[in-house]
Amino acid sequence: MATPHARIRVPRAAAAIRDALNEHAPDLVERFESEFRAAAELYRVSLRSAGLDEVLHCWRAQAEFAANPLSAEDKALVDRVDHGDNTGLVDWEDLRREFPE
Repeated sequence: MATPHARIRVPRAAAAIRDALNEHAPDLVERFESEFRAAAELYRVSLRSAGLDEVLHCWRAQAEFAANPLSAEDKALVDRVDHGDNTGLVDWEDLRREFPE
């Protein structure tokens, strides 16, 4: 198993998300800025922050994923599962039976 590295955390703030995207996924910056500006304009008109919250939530996840790419071992596991090999993984139903509520 690979040695885990320190996870890069991205604060839930537009500037921090943009900075992380600039560093780790520059091709996504323009789309983030466009979606954020649209949500900010909607907030300006309606004073409802749900759109801004959603944009920040979704893009923070994208920024953290870009800043913390999967290791070769993780990619191999994803590929294996994508091809139907669940060997060694815990089945959700088995887990629920083992630890009932």
